[in-house]
Amino acid sequence: MKKFLFRAISFFFPVALLFVIVELTVRNNTFKAKADYIKKNKENIEVMILGSSHNWRAVNPKYLSFKTAPLAHGGSAINIDLILMEKYLELIPNLKFVILELGYHNLEDYRDRNWNKNHLFHIYYGINNYDKQPPLIDNFLLAVNPRQYIKRFILPIKNQQFGRYNEYGFITDGPKSDNMFEGVMYDSLQIKRLANNYLENKHKRVSDQYYLENTMKLKKMVTQCLKNNISVIFLSPPKHYTYNDEMLFDKLGRKDKFLQSYHNYENVYIWNFEETYEYQSEMFLDPDHLNPKGAKIFSIKLDSLLCDLLNTNSHQRLKR
Repeated sequence: MKKFLFRAISFFFPVALLFVIVELTVRNNTFKAKADYIKKNKENIEVMILGSSHNWRAVNPKYLSFKTAPLAHGGSAINIDLILMEKYLELIPNLKFVILELGYHNLEDYRDRNWNKNHLFHIYYGINNYDKQPPLIDNFLLAVNPRQYIKRFILPIKNQQFGRYNEYGFITDGPKSDNMFEGVMYDSLQIKRLANNYLENKHKRVSDQYYLENTMKLKKMVTQCLKNNISVIFLSPPKHYTYNDEMLFDKLGRKDKFLQSYHNYENVYIWNFEETYEYQSEMFLDPDHLNPKGAKIFSIKLDSLLCDLLNTNSHQRLKR
Protein backbone atom coordinates (compact mmCIF):
# COMPACT_ATOMS: atom_id res chain seq x y z
CA MET A 1 0.00 0.00 0.00
CA LYS A 2 2.81 2.39 0.94
CA LYS A 3 4.57 1.59 -2.30
CA PHE A 4 1.40 2.34 -4.27
CA LEU A 5 0.93 5.67 -2.45
CA PHE A 6 4.55 6.61 -3.08
CA ARG A 7 4.19 5.90 -6.82
CA ALA A 8 0.91 7.79 -6.97
CA ILE A 9 2.42 10.81 -5.26
CA SER A 10 5.52 10.59 -7.44
CA PHE A 11 3.30 10.71 -10.51
CA PHE A 12 0.73 13.31 -9.48
CA PHE A 13 3.05 15.78 -7.72
CA PRO A 14 4.97 16.77 -10.89
CA VAL A 15 1.67 16.99 -12.80
CA ALA A 16 0.16 19.20 -10.11
CA LEU A 17 3.29 21.35 -9.99
CA LEU A 18 3.25 21.79 -13.77
CA PHE A 19 -0.44 22.73 -13.59
CA VAL A 20 0.33 25.43 -11.02
CA ILE A 21 3.25 26.80 -13.03
CA VAL A 22 1.24 26.98 -16.25
CA GLU A 23 -1.80 28.46 -14.46
CA LEU A 24 0.21 31.21 -12.79
CA THR A 25 2.05 32.00 -16.02
CA VAL A 26 -1.02 32.35 -18.25
CA ARG A 27 -2.81 34.45 -15.63
CA ASN A 28 -0.53 37.31 -16.66
CA ASN A 29 -2.71 38.70 -19.44
CA THR A 30 -4.68 41.78 -20.45
CA PHE A 31 -7.41 41.05 -17.90
CA LYS A 32 -4.89 40.99 -15.07
CA ALA A 33 -3.25 44.18 -16.31
CA LYS A 34 -6.61 45.97 -16.29
CA ALA A 35 -7.65 44.66 -12.87
CA ASP A 36 -4.26 45.46 -11.32
CA TYR A 37 -4.21 48.98 -12.75
CA ILE A 38 -7.68 49.76 -11.39
CA LYS A 39 -6.87 48.37 -7.97
CA LYS A 40 -3.67 50.40 -7.79
CA ASN A 41 -5.17 53.69 -9.03
CA LYS A 42 -8.83 53.53 -7.96
CA GLU A 43 -8.60 56.66 -5.77
CA ASN A 44 -7.46 58.79 -8.72
CA ILE A 45 -9.43 57.31 -11.62
CA GLU A 46 -11.69 59.84 -13.36
CA VAL A 47 -12.71 57.99 -16.54
CA MET A 48 -14.23 54.53 -17.00
CA ILE A 49 -14.27 53.01 -20.48
CA LEU A 50 -16.71 50.15 -21.10
CA GLY A 51 -17.62 48.30 -24.27
CA SER A 52 -16.38 45.64 -26.66
CA SER A 53 -13.14 45.28 -28.58
CA HIS A 54 -14.10 48.35 -30.63
CA ASN A 55 -13.49 50.60 -27.62
CA TRP A 56 -10.69 48.41 -26.27
CA ARG A 57 -8.67 48.62 -29.49
CA ALA A 58 -9.58 52.27 -30.20
CA VAL A 59 -8.57 53.94 -26.93
CA ASN A 60 -5.09 53.66 -25.48
CA PRO A 61 -5.35 55.24 -21.99
CA LYS A 62 -1.65 56.04 -22.17
CA TYR A 63 -2.60 59.08 -24.25
CA LEU A 64 -5.38 60.33 -21.97
CA SER A 65 -4.75 63.06 -19.41
CA PHE A 66 -6.94 61.23 -16.90
CA LYS A 67 -6.41 58.09 -14.85
CA THR A 68 -8.66 55.63 -16.66
CA ALA A 69 -10.39 52.37 -15.76
CA PRO A 70 -9.91 50.34 -18.98
CA LEU A 71 -12.94 48.02 -18.78
CA ALA A 72 -13.64 47.47 -22.49
CA HIS A 73 -13.04 43.85 -23.54
CA GLY A 74 -13.08 41.78 -26.68
CA GLY A 75 -16.51 40.25 -27.23
CA SER A 76 -18.14 42.07 -24.33
CA ALA A 77 -21.72 43.31 -24.36
CA ILE A 78 -24.00 45.74 -22.56
CA ASN A 79 -25.13 43.26 -19.91
CA ILE A 80 -21.48 42.67 -18.97
CA ASP A 81 -20.85 46.43 -18.95
CA LEU A 82 -23.70 46.91 -16.48
CA ILE A 83 -22.29 44.34 -14.04
CA LEU A 84 -18.82 45.86 -14.28
CA MET A 85 -20.06 49.42 -13.88
CA GLU A 86 -22.21 48.61 -10.85
CA LYS A 87 -19.23 47.01 -9.12
CA TYR A 88 -16.70 49.74 -9.86
CA LEU A 89 -18.97 52.73 -9.21
CA GLU A 90 -18.71 51.75 -5.55
CA LEU A 91 -14.93 51.35 -5.67
CA ILE A 92 -13.90 54.44 -7.68
CA PRO A 93 -14.80 57.54 -5.63
CA ASN A 94 -13.72 60.33 -8.00
CA LEU A 95 -15.18 59.16 -11.29
CA LYS A 96 -16.18 61.97 -13.67
CA PHE A 97 -16.92 60.22 -16.97
CA VAL A 98 -18.30 56.84 -17.98
CA ILE A 99 -17.80 56.03 -21.65
CA LEU A 100 -20.35 53.55 -22.96
CA GLU A 101 -19.92 52.00 -26.38
CA LEU A 102 -22.95 52.39 -28.60
CA GLY A 103 -22.09 51.51 -32.15
CA TYR A 104 -23.78 49.55 -34.87
CA HIS A 105 -23.84 46.16 -33.13
CA ASN A 106 -24.10 46.77 -29.38
CA LEU A 107 -27.88 46.83 -28.98
CA GLU A 108 -28.21 43.43 -30.67
CA ASP A 109 -25.58 41.54 -28.62
CA TYR A 110 -25.93 39.67 -25.34
CA ARG A 111 -23.63 37.41 -23.32
CA ASP A 112 -25.48 34.69 -21.43
CA ARG A 113 -24.39 32.28 -18.70
CA ASN A 114 -22.71 30.02 -21.29
CA TRP A 115 -20.40 32.72 -22.67
CA ASN A 116 -16.87 31.37 -22.97
CA LYS A 117 -15.36 34.39 -21.21
CA ASN A 118 -17.48 34.33 -18.07
CA HIS A 119 -14.66 32.62 -16.18
CA LEU A 120 -12.28 35.49 -17.00
CA PHE A 121 -14.62 38.11 -15.56
CA HIS A 122 -15.17 35.89 -12.53
CA ILE A 123 -11.45 35.31 -11.91
CA TYR A 124 -10.19 38.84 -12.49
CA TYR A 125 -13.10 41.06 -11.49
CA GLY A 126 -15.08 38.82 -9.16
CA ILE A 127 -18.33 39.27 -11.10
CA ASN A 128 -20.92 36.59 -11.78
CA ASN A 129 -22.67 36.18 -15.14
CA TYR A 130 -23.72 32.56 -14.54
CA ASP A 131 -27.20 33.04 -12.98
CA LYS A 132 -25.93 30.73 -10.20
CA GLN A 133 -22.78 30.00 -8.23
CA PRO A 134 -19.82 29.83 -10.67
CA PRO A 135 -18.63 26.25 -11.27
CA LEU A 136 -15.49 25.29 -9.35
CA ILE A 137 -13.68 24.58 -12.61
CA ASP A 138 -14.13 28.21 -13.66
CA ASN A 139 -11.69 29.35 -10.99
CA PHE A 140 -8.82 27.98 -13.10
CA LEU A 141 -7.94 29.09 -16.63
CA LEU A 142 -6.19 25.86 -17.43
CA ALA A 143 -9.14 23.74 -16.33
CA VAL A 144 -11.60 25.70 -18.48
CA ASN A 145 -9.60 25.57 -21.70
CA PRO A 146 -6.39 23.52 -21.38
CA ARG A 147 -5.56 23.49 -25.09
CA GLN A 148 -5.70 27.27 -25.45
CA TYR A 149 -3.70 28.07 -22.33
CA ILE A 150 -1.08 25.36 -22.77
CA LYS A 151 -0.55 26.68 -26.29
CA ARG A 152 -0.23 30.20 -24.93
CA PHE A 153 2.28 28.95 -22.35
CA ILE A 154 4.43 27.11 -24.89
CA LEU A 155 4.44 29.38 -27.94
CA PRO A 156 6.60 32.52 -28.08
CA ILE A 157 4.87 35.87 -27.85
CA LYS A 158 5.03 36.62 -31.59
CA ASN A 159 2.88 33.57 -32.35
CA GLN A 160 0.28 34.06 -29.65
CA GLN A 161 -3.17 35.45 -30.23
CA PHE A 162 -2.19 38.63 -28.41
CA GLY A 163 1.21 40.27 -28.40
CA ARG A 164 2.64 42.82 -26.03
CA TYR A 165 0.33 44.99 -23.94
CA ASN A 166 0.80 47.94 -21.61
CA GLU A 167 -0.28 48.49 -18.01
CA TYR A 168 -3.82 49.28 -19.18
CA GLY A 169 -4.20 45.95 -20.97
CA PHE A 170 -4.03 47.73 -24.34
CA ILE A 171 -2.38 45.70 -27.12
CA THR A 172 0.63 47.74 -28.21
CA ASP A 173 2.32 45.20 -30.47
CA GLY A 174 0.24 42.34 -31.80
CA PRO A 175 1.14 39.68 -34.35
CA LYS A 176 1.74 41.09 -37.83
CA SER A 177 -0.99 38.80 -39.14
CA ASP A 178 -3.47 40.94 -37.20
CA ASN A 179 -2.98 43.88 -39.56
CA MET A 180 -5.28 42.86 -42.40
CA PHE A 181 -4.52 45.79 -44.68
CA GLU A 182 -0.75 45.83 -44.32
CA GLY A 183 0.83 45.73 -47.75
CA VAL A 184 -2.46 46.25 -49.62
CA MET A 185 -3.64 49.57 -48.20
CA TYR A 186 -3.38 51.27 -51.58
CA ASP A 187 -5.13 48.49 -53.49
CA SER A 188 -8.88 49.13 -53.13
CA LEU A 189 -9.89 45.89 -54.85
CA GLN A 190 -7.69 43.81 -52.55
CA ILE A 191 -8.94 45.73 -49.51
CA LYS A 192 -12.56 45.01 -50.43
CA ARG A 193 -11.84 41.34 -51.05
CA LEU A 194 -10.17 40.94 -47.66
CA ALA A 195 -12.92 42.91 -45.96
CA ASN A 196 -15.72 40.91 -47.59
CA ASN A 197 -14.29 37.67 -46.22
CA TYR A 198 -13.99 39.19 -42.76
CA LEU A 199 -17.45 40.74 -42.76
CA GLU A 200 -19.37 37.79 -44.20
CA ASN A 201 -21.13 36.99 -40.91
CA LYS A 202 -19.99 39.96 -38.84
CA HIS A 203 -22.60 41.61 -36.63
CA LYS A 204 -25.56 40.44 -38.72
CA ARG A 205 -27.78 39.51 -35.77
CA VAL A 206 -31.04 41.40 -35.32
CA SER A 207 -32.89 40.65 -32.09
CA ASP A 208 -35.94 42.45 -30.74
CA GLN A 209 -35.49 40.76 -27.38
CA TYR A 210 -31.86 41.82 -26.97
CA TYR A 211 -32.66 45.30 -28.24
CA LEU A 212 -35.29 45.78 -25.54
CA GLU A 213 -33.11 44.28 -22.80
CA ASN A 214 -30.08 46.33 -23.79
CA THR A 215 -31.93 49.63 -24.02
CA MET A 216 -33.36 49.04 -20.54
CA LYS A 217 -29.88 48.27 -19.20
CA LEU A 218 -28.38 51.34 -20.83
CA LYS A 219 -31.08 53.57 -19.37
CA LYS A 220 -30.34 52.10 -15.95
CA MET A 221 -26.64 52.79 -16.40
CA VAL A 222 -27.25 56.39 -17.44
CA THR A 223 -29.57 56.96 -14.47
CA GLN A 224 -27.04 55.54 -12.01
CA CYS A 225 -24.25 57.70 -13.41
CA LEU A 226 -26.26 60.92 -13.36
CA LYS A 227 -27.39 60.27 -9.79
CA ASN A 228 -23.69 60.07 -8.88
CA ASN A 229 -22.89 63.30 -10.76
CA ILE A 230 -20.99 61.36 -13.44
CA SER A 231 -21.24 62.42 -17.08
CA VAL A 232 -22.07 59.75 -19.67
CA ILE A 233 -20.58 59.56 -23.15
CA PHE A 234 -22.06 57.27 -25.78
CA LEU A 235 -19.06 56.53 -27.98
CA SER A 236 -18.79 54.81 -31.33
CA PRO A 237 -15.12 54.77 -32.36
CA PRO A 238 -13.81 54.89 -35.96
CA LYS A 239 -14.60 52.10 -38.41
CA HIS A 240 -13.19 51.38 -41.86
CA TYR A 241 -15.38 52.30 -44.82
CA THR A 242 -15.80 48.63 -45.73
CA TYR A 243 -17.49 48.05 -42.36
CA ASN A 244 -19.60 51.20 -42.57
CA ASP A 245 -20.81 50.23 -46.06
CA GLU A 246 -22.13 46.91 -44.71
CA MET A 247 -24.25 48.37 -41.93
CA LEU A 248 -27.91 47.37 -42.12
CA PHE A 249 -30.30 50.30 -42.33
CA ASP A 250 -32.78 48.81 -39.84
CA LYS A 251 -30.12 48.29 -37.17
CA LEU A 252 -28.80 51.80 -37.64
CA GLY A 253 -32.33 53.14 -37.31
CA ARG A 254 -32.90 51.30 -34.04
CA LYS A 255 -29.66 52.63 -32.60
CA ASP A 256 -30.42 56.19 -33.70
CA LYS A 257 -33.92 55.96 -32.27
CA PHE A 258 -32.52 55.09 -28.87
CA LEU A 259 -29.92 57.86 -28.99
CA GLN A 260 -32.56 60.41 -29.96
CA SER A 261 -34.01 60.09 -26.45
CA TYR A 262 -30.75 61.48 -25.06
CA HIS A 263 -30.26 64.41 -27.42
CA ASN A 264 -29.99 67.63 -25.39
CA TYR A 265 -29.92 65.55 -22.19
CA GLU A 266 -27.80 67.31 -19.58
CA ASN A 267 -24.45 65.57 -18.92
CA VAL A 268 -25.10 62.92 -21.60
CA TYR A 269 -23.03 63.20 -24.77
CA ILE A 270 -23.17 61.34 -28.07
CA TRP A 271 -19.86 61.06 -29.89
CA ASN A 272 -20.04 59.16 -33.17
CA PHE A 273 -16.69 58.77 -34.94
CA GLU A 274 -17.65 55.84 -37.18
CA GLU A 275 -16.77 57.72 -40.37
CA THR A 276 -13.71 59.50 -38.98
CA TYR A 277 -10.56 58.17 -40.67
CA GLU A 278 -12.68 55.58 -42.54
CA TYR A 279 -10.57 55.79 -45.72
CA GLN A 280 -7.22 55.75 -43.89
CA SER A 281 -6.61 52.01 -44.13
CA GLU A 282 -3.17 52.34 -42.55
CA MET A 283 -4.92 53.11 -39.21
CA PHE A 284 -6.92 49.88 -39.06
CA LEU A 285 -6.24 46.31 -38.00
CA ASP A 286 -9.34 45.19 -39.89
CA PRO A 287 -12.69 46.72 -40.92
CA ASP A 288 -13.90 47.43 -37.36
CA HIS A 289 -10.77 47.82 -35.21
CA LEU A 290 -8.08 50.49 -35.13
CA ASN A 291 -4.48 49.37 -34.94
CA PRO A 292 -2.12 50.82 -32.28
CA LYS A 293 -1.10 53.67 -34.60
CA GLY A 294 -4.74 54.56 -35.29
CA ALA A 295 -5.61 54.20 -31.60
CA LYS A 296 -2.88 56.68 -30.64
CA ILE A 297 -4.26 59.28 -33.05
CA PHE A 298 -7.84 58.71 -31.93
CA SER A 299 -6.95 58.64 -28.23
CA ILE A 300 -5.24 62.03 -28.48
CA LYS A 301 -8.35 63.40 -30.20
CA LEU A 302 -10.59 61.87 -27.53
CA ASP A 303 -8.41 63.31 -24.77
CA SER A 304 -8.78 66.80 -26.19
CA LEU A 305 -12.56 66.46 -26.19
CA LEU A 306 -12.60 65.11 -22.63
CA CYS A 307 -10.42 67.96 -21.41
CA ASP A 308 -12.71 70.51 -23.06
CA LEU A 309 -15.74 68.80 -21.56
CA LEU A 310 -14.22 68.75 -18.07
CA ASN A 311 -13.35 72.45 -18.28
CA THR A 312 -16.85 73.29 -19.52
CA ASN A 313 -18.56 71.28 -16.80
CA SER A 314 -16.33 72.74 -14.11
CA HIS A 315 -17.11 76.25 -15.33
CA GLN A 316 -20.85 75.55 -15.32
CA ARG A 317 -20.70 74.20 -11.76
CA LEU A 318 -18.85 77.34 -10.61
CA LYS A 319 -21.53 79.56 -12.19
CA ARG A 320 -24.20 77.71 -10.23
